[in-house]
Amino acid sequence: MKSIYIKAPLAWLEQHPIPRWIIANTFGWMFAFILAGLAIKWFSTWLGITAVFVGGGVIGLIVGGLQAWSIRPNATAHWMFYSIIGGIIGVIPVFLSAFSLVAGQEIGFGVMGGLYGLSLGGMQSLHYDGEVALIWILSTILASCLCSIITFTGSFLPLLMGPIVFGSTTGITLAWLLREKDE
Repeated sequence: MKSIYIKAPLAWLEQHPIPRWIIANTFGWMFAFILAGLAIKWFSTWLGITAVFVGGGVIGLIVGGLQAWSIRPNATAHWMFYSIIGGIIGVIPVFLSAFSLVAGQEIGFGVMGGLYGLSLGGMQSLHYDGEVALIWILSTILASCLCSIITFTGSFLPLLMGPIVFGSTTGITLAWLLREKDE
């Protein structure tokens, strides 16, 4: 039997998709960064440099899966598929833009995060139509850029703060898109 201390917050979260979105992204990105790193390390023995694609797919699977859970029933089965493909494809521009780190960590990680966000948001935008798709892509680029700068230029606390910033930035956009859809 669940206590009121568990039931009440769960009931509230069930009625409010944006806090669910922020929580899902916070835990999703935190675990995805860690598990993708482990997957790359483990698979690099067999796959060499192509193991980074496995890491990108792991990020897409975890983040996309938790995002789809958080915005149910608005997410289709395609959301997670788009996220996995976006995660895998996103590795390419990140890898190719690693040179941008010579301009400084913040700039380099910002560029790399923004390009990953372009890929992830670009694939996820297939869920939307027209102008809404463009807004989603731009939001995901900004969120990924900020998340990468915060996460990869600090220690443990940024591993928490970067994903919160990602979830909040895209959550604001999602709230606006859902409100526009209802009007």
